[in-house]
Amino acid sequence: MKYFICVITLFLCLACVENKDQLNDLSLEDANQYKVDSFFNDYFVFLDSVESNQFAESDFPSDRLRAVLLELDFFSCIKSKNDTSVDSLDINRWRNWYKENGHTFVWDTTYNGIRLISDSI
Repeated sequence: MKYFICVITLFLCLACVENKDQLNDLSLEDANQYKVDSFFNDYFVFLDSVESNQFAESDFPSDRLRAVLLELDFFSCIKSKNDTSVDSLDINRWRNWYKENGHTFVWDTTYNGIRLISDSI
């Protein structure tokens, strides 16, 4: 049994190293797009969890929700219907917006954040 656990652990470690190597092999442009996609995907996963009520009322991250809604409103110019909650219609509108406009953003390594391609530094 210990042998089996050791083999599984070794396999998982090697898989993680291989995945990291694949990220290192990406071109700078692809790596930056991956960061932009991850940035927005984090917002969408969080909003999905809020919409499906996965938080206990005492653990609800209302400050983070407000921050995410403000960011998405700022980037997309699509205002949520409510500043304290989110519904699937809002999430779908932002997802569709990102599918159409995600390519217009780049990861700015100077500021460690995203910006529009057309914005000058």
